[in-house]
Amino acid sequence: MILARSPYYAITQDFGAVNQTAKIYLKIWRGHKVNDEPTEETRIFTLVKPAPNITKLSKDISPHIRDFFLSETIQPFTTTTNSQDSAVWVKYEIEYLEDPNIQNDVVVDFAVEGYSNYLDGVNYQADGLLQNYIQNRKIKKVWNYRF
Repeated sequence: MILARSPYYAITQDFGAVNQTAKIYLKIWRGHKVNDEPTEETRIFTLVKPAPNITKLSKDISPHIRDFFLSETIQPFTTTTNSQDSAVWVKYEIEYLEDPNIQNDVVVDFAVEGYSNYLDGVNYQADGLLQNYIQNRKIKKVWNYRF
């Protein structure tokens, strides 16, 4: 599960000393994992290796996932559950442009508008995330009351 309010990095494989460029194709959607996947990417990122001693590249994709939640309209003083509280599917594929021998990395996961604790680090995966997700929803509803 991806927690969209905490850092989540798409990380490339180890390049070694070879110059390399990678592209990240990001898709975000609601609904069925397979049947509702969009044909077009939500975002495309190009990562260029800046120096020979850099061995991996990464991109924080959580702000782009969070944009998917935040782009919906929110009515003030509303306490009913709406589609903003649901999870979304996220798929990202990392393509290595200069080296056809490196296989593309493909990750499919679902994301919620939750967050981990500060010291948990990036790409945090924990037991009991459903409980944390429910607590985050309750906190969000209280926060919405103030407007």
